[in-house]
Amino acid sequence: MLLLTDHPGWLTAENGTTHYRAVTSRGQATLLTVTAESTGSGAHVDFGGVDVVLRTFTVPRRVPTELAGLAEVGSVAHVAVPNLWEAVAGGIFRCADTADRGHRLWARFCQEHGDHVSRDGLTAWTFPAPGRLLALPPSAVVTIGTSLPLDALRAAAQACLAYGQEWETYPPAALLTHLRAVLCVGPTAVGVAVADYTGDYTLRPLDPTLRTAIRHLVPGVSWPNGSEFGSVWYALTEGAHATYNALLCAWAQEHGNLMRPTELGPESVAQTGVEGGP
Repeated sequence: MLLLTDHPGWLTAENGTTHYRAVTSRGQATLLTVTAESTGSGAHVDFGGVDVVLRTFTVPRRVPTELAGLAEVGSVAHVAVPNLWEAVAGGIFRCADTADRGHRLWARFCQEHGDHVSRDGLTAWTFPAPGRLLALPPSAVVTIGTSLPLDALRAAAQACLAYGQEWETYPPAALLTHLRAVLCVGPTAVGVAVADYTGDYTLRPLDPTLRTAIRHLVPGVSWPNGSEFGSVWYALTEGAHATYNALLCAWAQEHGNLMRPTELGPESVAQTGVEGGP
């Protein structure tokens, strides 16, 4: 079983088979660990005592010919982010830079401004709570890098403090609508955040990396740009959107060397742009 580790908070232990990250749930910080079994067919999961949703996706019995390349993925596991604020911040980080740089940026920011959590020889740092982030002076983040989307994070922190408790009661589609209406970030960052928080991969947007993956997987189709791209993809995956979106994310994760910026279409900026805060 393959764990989706595209959220920038995930780290990999030296053994190469254990993935872990620090999370905060209802004010409690803990370390989540997921260790692949030696058979490769499952995983040992330890949520550190907090309520976390684990969702699995498996290749359907009948796969459209065009999507046969996804069959190699097998089963995929997604561990939902138990804290809406951390899901929103993760979406912003992932759209502000490349995946690798986004992971490094997240790690540095958490190490400097989060709380460390240790268990079983592993240590990770939580993402700072909204109030703590808003209290940081600009000078506190200068050493982390100019690509840190601080304005967008500040605006999102203010919104989560004002509406977060209400937002957490909404079903996935309604949550997506409310976040899009309030947050000063692009639609991809919001869609990624909602999928991470709820585990509903029908709402996972096709960002430029996933569109590039689709072009590799299905080279025989003349893929359009803009919203028409998604229409073609969803026609291919009709009846199993969530499953195929999750499998696609896993395929892109495992074939990251194919995801080159030069292959991104002109819709890239519109799909992933992170707007500045007020």
